[in-house]
Amino acid sequence: YIKLGQVLSVTALPIPEAYRERFRTLQSDVPGYEDVHVVRQVLRDELGRDDVFSYIDPVPCGAASIGQANLATLRETGEQVIVKMQYPDASWQVPADIQCVGDFLKLCVWAGVVDESAA
Repeated sequence: YIKLGQVLSVTALPIPEAYRERFRTLQSDVPGYEDVHVVRQVLRDELGRDDVFSYIDPVPCGAASIGQANLATLRETGEQVIVKMQYPDASWQVPADIQCVGDFLKLCVWAGVVDESAA
């Protein structure tokens, strides 16, 4: 439902400003939820090795409905980088997001909030 909230934060639908403000937080303030051990495992699986980073911050610096970003330090150079990873089970998320937004638009048409041509 993160994507639906993001859509509602910018839509032209008559949504009270208090709700719109809360939905706007989903544009940039989505909590990450994968443990740093899962992050390390995903990186190990994707890179084929586990010695690339000397440190991965356990607290995500950003997140979305399908993944998150963590600060990390490259072992070889000491350079700080941001590692973005897709959640292991995220393959179903994009079609589910599209379905959720589509169902919401159908509901809006049914309720007469938007014209069918706009949906």
